[in-house]
Amino acid sequence: MRRKDFLITLPILASVLKGCIKKGYTEVILIDKELCVGCGECLNYCSYNAIYLPKTSNFWVVEEECVGCGKCEDVCEDNAIYVEQRGFDINSDNCVGCGDCAKVCEGNAITFDPEEYHVRRGRCTGCGDCIEACKYDAIYWAGGKAEINTSKCVKCGDCYKACSYGAIEKAEAHINPDKCTYCGNCYEVCKYDAVIKGTPAIMDKEKCTNCGKCYAVCPTGAIKGELYKATILQENCVACTSCISHCEFGAIKRG
Repeated sequence: MRRKDFLITLPILASVLKGCIKKGYTEVILIDKELCVGCGECLNYCSYNAIYLPKTSNFWVVEEECVGCGKCEDVCEDNAIYVEQRGFDINSDNCVGCGDCAKVCEGNAITFDPEEYHVRRGRCTGCGDCIEACKYDAIYWAGGKAEINTSKCVKCGDCYKACSYGAIEKAEAHINPDKCTYCGNCYEVCKYDAVIKGTPAIMDKEKCTNCGKCYAVCPTGAIKGELYKATILQENCVACTSCISHCEFGAIKRG
């Protein structure tokens, strides 16, 4: 095509392009504000200054809300976070096997071994202390020894505490760490202080690069942030999609 002919067609091409834009045929890059953590990583891969971020976000740990799950430590490539004692555990001395923790466990991670209270007949002396302690008439005599009616037993632990001979074996909760979602419900619901939560995550701000990975994986919202969101400047964007491939949070998408 001669230069003269090309120049003549330019207005036509411009008109067609404008029509495509109005009808939504051109590709637009958008940022999902819900997923963006304002880490600023995408800015490093945009050659057209098409991404605006007023300020890089800043993150910190709220110790009272942290359950010590360690997920933040696992994703931190800068070794800026560490947890001394991870996750949840059961204090067997305090656990009475009431089952309240299992009822609220989101990951079905709590089991009981044994599942029910029972009497070790070889140790039972027939003193009757357990029967007197039981408010639910769940313990009765059988051949001079105590027996527990599991259909009446509410697993309160009173008989276990009353027995001086270790003749009653109580139900006891156990947490499967592979199934635990670290929701913290078991810790909140336990009336006996039998659930122990991990130590709060410790963040070294001198090492922290505010990448936001810890914020994104925290299951209890214990990592807070002074958040700033990135915005695409559409007048500068050429839809090269380089920023999309470098966003670890999936916050940048084709529109």
